[in-house]
Amino acid sequence: SINFESTIESLVFPNPANGQIFVDLSSLMGREVELFLTTSAGQVNFAKSVDKDHEELLEINVSELQNGLYVLYIKGKNRRAMAEKVSILNLY
Repeated sequence: SINFESTIESLVFPNPANGQIFVDLSSLMGREVELFLTTSAGQVNFAKSVDKDHEELLEINVSELQNGLYVLYIKGKNRRAMAEKVSILNLY
């Protein structure tokens, strides 16, 4: 059988984002997690690793990023990576 990572609802909010985004890591409690925020062209704008004792919510400051579409990759240790599109609409 094929094991797909199930995502019930969005892990990133607000979306579109203005200034910051919050990532819901509650489904990955007790696991090390790596996060990468990339442009649609694949350029990494943010990368962070958190240990297994992380909080349920992670805040990421996106106020310095250009407006546009990004992809946030969330990878829990020994888990399949999840990807979520994020629109950045910073109001200047």
